[in-house]
Amino acid sequence: DREDNLWVGTARSGVRIFYHDGTSYRFSRLDRIDGKPVQPHSDISRIYADPQGGVWIATQQEGLLYWHKDIIRIRTVNAATLSGGTMPDESVKCLAEAPGGCVLVGTVHGLLRYNPSDNTMEIPYPALKDELIISLFVDSRNRVWVGTFYNGLYCIADEMVRHYQYPQPSNVDVSYQHGTPNLNCVRDLIEGRDGQMWISVYGGVGRFDPETGAIRLLREDHPELARYMLMRDIFLKEDRSEE
Repeated sequence: DREDNLWVGTARSGVRIFYHDGTSYRFSRLDRIDGKPVQPHSDISRIYADPQGGVWIATQQEGLLYWHKDIIRIRTVNAATLSGGTMPDESVKCLAEAPGGCVLVGTVHGLLRYNPSDNTMEIPYPALKDELIISLFVDSRNRVWVGTFYNGLYCIADEMVRHYQYPQPSNVDVSYQHGTPNLNCVRDLIEGRDGQMWISVYGGVGRFDPETGAIRLLREDHPELARYMLMRDIFLKEDRSEE
């Protein structure tokens, strides 16, 4: 977050904060602002620290949660607490801050857009309303990239939606070892400091060309990487290289 604290979301064990001074704290039960605790068995899908010092927590069962040190308790964003709009599904897989300050929310049943200023939720792009969304990224050109579980990648630029879809493999390997890559399962996407796009799909990590949609996996040049089928996240190292 803005104070260099590390937030770690878990499956069934809440959220843990590792403070920059070496201490840590575990939210085993997240107290909501309405006084009701978030269930401790809720799986945490994603955590995002915004520029205003707030922390957004995506959960599998409780919708979206928001924490800020000035409000102390967790604020809940779900169908019951909205002031307007709709939230068809409260199983949130990913989130990202959109241009203009709204929060993009990827759920099991489509992409939503939350406006914190008036506590409303909308379905901004009907073409994505039924997609199982597992990754979101906003690049330096304010393009929004939406990764789905098995239906490829979407790019939203100037309110126009482009769909990148790839041939489906004849069989889907679930052993995560030496299987056939599925480029339609987009786990993550980031932009390198040189503007190069990197993508994580079922089958590995590789370079992505936004113009043509071409993906070249690292395993094509490094066959020893073929055993690493499932990579959930890509991060930039401080020494300006990708990992």
